[in-house]
Amino acid sequence: MSVELVSGPDLGGGYLHQLSRVRTAPAESLFTYHAQDGGADADGPPIGSLEPLGHFHPPEPCMFGGPRCWHRAFRVPDAETRAVRTAYNRFRFALATALAQRYRSAPFPFERTLAEVFGPLRAYATSGERPVYVRGDAALGLHGIERPAAMIELVVTRPIADELARTWREALIEPFAPRFTENGSTTIGGRAWIGPFTAGAIVDWAVPDTAGGSKRTGLPPEAIATVVRDGREWPVARLEVLYLEAFTARDAERERAIAERLRAVGADRALLESLARDRGLAPEEAERLLQRFD
Repeated sequence: MSVELVSGPDLGGGYLHQLSRVRTAPAESLFTYHAQDGGADADGPPIGSLEPLGHFHPPEPCMFGGPRCWHRAFRVPDAETRAVRTAYNRFRFALATALAQRYRSAPFPFERTLAEVFGPLRAYATSGERPVYVRGDAALGLHGIERPAAMIELVVTRPIADELARTWREALIEPFAPRFTENGSTTIGGRAWIGPFTAGAIVDWAVPDTAGGSKRTGLPPEAIATVVRDGREWPVARLEVLYLEAFTARDAERERAIAERLRAVGADRALLESLARDRGLAPEEAERLLQRFD
């Protein structure tokens, strides 16, 4: 399969960018965002890596950026090529602000962005079915654990995901499509930049893998909490869920921060045990996890 350069080289956030395409079917292609340290030519070096945004290094050296090239890949119909290129360019324009928020504590418009995101989703967010909830660093922020944020992450049902893709079509920085992770697995999701390029934020939404959880949300209902902040109710992954994610990712700093809060408010050991089983943790790992809260 031949690789076609759709755009580039382009600049943004201290990186040198390219957009490539590999045709994988008669009317479908694998589109990849590439990013390398742009050095002085890109007003760099970059202030931080793209790992917190889910980018990864390819298993083999990239023809554009070598072994240290950052990748983000999507499977998209060829008819959407123009939309992918527009999203790629918006990503470049917003990247400097996103990196400053993550690495230099630049203002992250947390409440403002959440309010704008949940405006059209208010009826869903407060319904008993819980078809949408917040995860990741934004969830920690709602629980009162302040950490530098890279984005606001939502888990939604497929109908809501489709609706958001239509609503935010002009704000997309990634296509709403199957997207690939470092280990080759796929999720269906999209990203938009909400607000001006100098003061907005990334919103990520994804349709979950429902294995072992609710068919509506990918988590058992008891693993989703309602947090009240500034008089508003927000559906959010419980601290136990966020702790297990940090534990399995071997993110020691994040794990310590969440464990401290869980000890203060009281961890639900039964929920932790259930989540550990669903995640397939080995018995000794599950025991080590639970011992943190004895």
